[in-house]
Amino acid sequence: MAFQSCVLASAGIKLRKCWLALINSDYVLRGAIDSQKFFKLEEITLPVSVLSREIAAQFGAMQSVIGLSEHPEIQIGRHCDQPYTCSLRERCWSFLPEANVFTLYRGGKKSLKLFAEGIHRLEKIPDDFALTANQEIQRATLRNGQPHIDQPALAVFLKQIKYPASFLDFETFNTAIPLFDEVRPFQQVPFQFWSQHLWANNWQNDYCAMELFPPFAADDATHLGFAAAHNMDYLLTWNCRDINNKALQRRIERACIACGLTCPVICTPTELMIP
Repeated sequence: MAFQSCVLASAGIKLRKCWLALINSDYVLRGAIDSQKFFKLEEITLPVSVLSREIAAQFGAMQSVIGLSEHPEIQIGRHCDQPYTCSLRERCWSFLPEANVFTLYRGGKKSLKLFAEGIHRLEKIPDDFALTANQEIQRATLRNGQPHIDQPALAVFLKQIKYPASFLDFETFNTAIPLFDEVRPFQQVPFQFWSQHLWANNWQNDYCAMELFPPFAADDATHLGFAAAHNMDYLLTWNCRDINNKALQRRIERACIACGLTCPVICTPTELMIP
């Protein structure tokens, strides 16, 4: 606004007042949009006037930069993302490796300090450089090329799961202009969800222990387990050796009952289409 004010003033256009129209985040849509309530007006004449004088003093430097045959060499840093991410950020930061010091978990000032010292690669961070526990794990995985798996912690967590276990994931959208009644601007609106219910944790073990599936067909046991646990009417498969095997049908049904599940109808897509 201050820059625009300077440009207009230079063109001989005098502004009496400056107003900023903001979307009212408390507005709730009910029928047609009421523009008087949808926007909030804030007078910014005084701050614009103060900033305009500061910007006018920088016009000469701006013109000099514009007249350069090449872009000025500016060191990368926090200013690349403040107050907004620069459109040339990807180009200016392209010399950095994928796992660079700026990807350090909550690196902040540490990342800037390392970069200033000429250290670009995360795995090259010196051993005597102070890191948090999570940051040390990040460096170690890059050095040894192996993922970090805390098996004891995982075991403790898994023991806490009580079956049946449920998992819910959903997606949302938020628009500046509400699309539905009783919705505010930028309000998160769920539109897609995924719900999974895990009735037991031993489908593979139970089915394989019953010698229903050979060990190499554990994925097929999981396939059947998910279909049965989600009460699916049909399980379509071209695997006529391990799943859609008529000689195993009764055994598969008994195995599902033993696990407290109802066996779906198992057939090929072609068989399903036959009246």
